Formats: sequence, C-alpha cells, structure tokens
Amino acid sequence: MIIVIIGQSASGKTSYAKKNFIDGELTLKDKPVKHTICNNTLLIGHYGIGRRCEGSDTTGLNQIQPIIDLIKDNEDKFNTIVAEGDRINNNRFFEFLKGKDVKVILFECSLETSMKRLKKEGSNIQEQFVKTTQTKSLNNFRLAQKLGFQTERINTDDTPTGLGRFLKCVV
Repeated sequence: MIIVIIGQSASGKTSYAKKNFIDGELTLKDKPVKHTICNNTLLIGHYGIGRRCEGSDTTGLNQIQPIIDLIKDNEDKFNTIVAEGDRINNNRFFEFLKGKDVKVILFECSLETSMKRLKKEGSNIQEQFVKTTQTKSLNNFRLAQKLGFQTERINTDDTPTGLGRFLKCVV
C-alpha cells in the first residue's frame, strides 16, 4: 500500500509518519532520491536525522520524477511506501497513483496553530505560504477522492478534539 500524507505546513505530517512508520533501524539512501528504509517500509525522504525538516523536505523541490521512479522500482518490494509533504502534493503525483492501492491522509489544523508551531520551531515560513499549502492540500485531497483512493482527514489542532496534543511527543 502507498500512504500519501498531505497537509499545510506544520500540520503534523512528518511527526505522524515518524510515529506510525518508524519503529526500528533506519537505512538512509540518497539515490535516485533521498529515502529511508525501516523494516518493510520505504519512506520518501530522510527520517531520523535530528533536524526540524525531515521526510520529503530533505528532497529537492523538483524531484517528482525521481520519486515516481523510486516508487515504480520498489512498490513490489515493500509492504508500505510512505510519501508525505509538499514535494508530492501535486496533480502529477496523484495521476501516477491511479490504479494503485493508495490511502491519502489530509492533515488539517487552524492557520493559528500552524503559525504557532512554525514560530516555536524558529521557522521563517510566512502565513501566505501556509495558506497556499492548505489550499493545495485540500484540492489534491478532493482529487484523491475523485480518483477513488481511500481517504482520511485528521485534525491536528491543539484542542481536546484535535490530535496535536498526541503529535507533540514525537521528537
């Protein structure tokens, strides 16, 4: 199965991937694009590197074709492939996924929550960028529904009904 995790900046995508798909020794590889192997899971990007930006944020901005090639070459070799973040949050990637066993998870939180988390992390990402990633994520989530993928929405606000309080424990 291919798990696709999208959402606005600082909504908890990478924290979720780390908490749910990394539970053992990590092997980091750089070619054809940065990726991490953990047990029988392939994750796009480097994880467990002790930086604020992990996951697909460690790949280049124009790496969609190498990401697609990596998935093509490995989809029969791993039980799970995890792709999360802004690098894969585009129509070309979703079109490539047609006909595959895919679950798309949309992470959402308020703009205020994203900006608070980004500020705490020392990020200089601006509010307009967060709004743009929020809109793009929602549009691609709707595309995923239209394409018939399994879908789930997760609210990660720091409230009693949001998952933010659980994501904080991930280092």
